[in-house]
Amino acid sequence: MAHDKIPNPAHGIAAFSTASFSGPMEPLYSGDIPLTTDHVEVTNGTGALLEIPYLAVVAYTPATKTMAMADQTDGAAYAVLPAAISLAIGETITVPIYREGYFERDALVWDASYDTNDKKKFAFEGSVNKILIGAKGHDADNIVV
Repeated sequence: MAHDKIPNPAHGIAAFSTASFSGPMEPLYSGDIPLTTDHVEVTNGTGALLEIPYLAVVAYTPATKTMAMADQTDGAAYAVLPAAISLAIGETITVPIYREGYFERDALVWDASYDTNDKKKFAFEGSVNKILIGAKGHDADNIVV
């Protein structure tokens, strides 16, 4: 089949483009545990706009359908958010979550109460979800079993 028209009339001229990326600069995944996603229904009953950032470590209460940044003093974290959420007062939406996986500690967004690497390492201990937190190097000290 012969082509008599060149699709790019400016052939020979190099193109250049740029893109910005606002996600984490660290690799998101540390290990080979399969990444498992799910969806949960979330209702904003806080009395104010609820905003939780991308890759936040969150707490979730299924009975009340409430979600917030996980606070180290309140028990085990529940999941990691693969997308930022913003809910108006009384609004209910379905939110994607990571339920299982092995994540790089520094790629996630943590509540200020997780102020040491050890607290972050054990954030999901006792959680119903299997999320492990690691750091670069993948040695035995970075893995929660």
